[in-house]
Amino acid sequence: MTKISFDGNELTLGDCRVVLAYPVKDAFELDGKVIVLLDPDANLGRDGQFANLMALSPAGEHLWTAQLPTDKPADVYYRIISRQPLLADSFCSYECELDPQSGRIISKKFFK
Repeated sequence: MTKISFDGNELTLGDCRVVLAYPVKDAFELDGKVIVLLDPDANLGRDGQFANLMALSPAGEHLWTAQLPTDKPADVYYRIISRQPLLADSFCSYECELDPQSGRIISKKFFK
């Protein structure tokens, strides 16, 4: 298991330090990958969607960026509600189950 810590946009994975474009809100290991949720408010006011949920290898390599449930510019993941299965809530009121191998949505449920 990789020791994971973060402070602002710096993520430490064991002995590896990764500097990301935005602050980290949450990071944890799942199935040999490091799942990272970037601060959903860090990209406010910019054009386009903010794909803020990703997986990295324990060495810091980018593996995937999670699919968002809509194509609306304001949609973003704002929290992880379960690590196994990997469930995240989006700003546009979807609870999404994500495939930890690919970041693709397995299922989504509208909850508003």
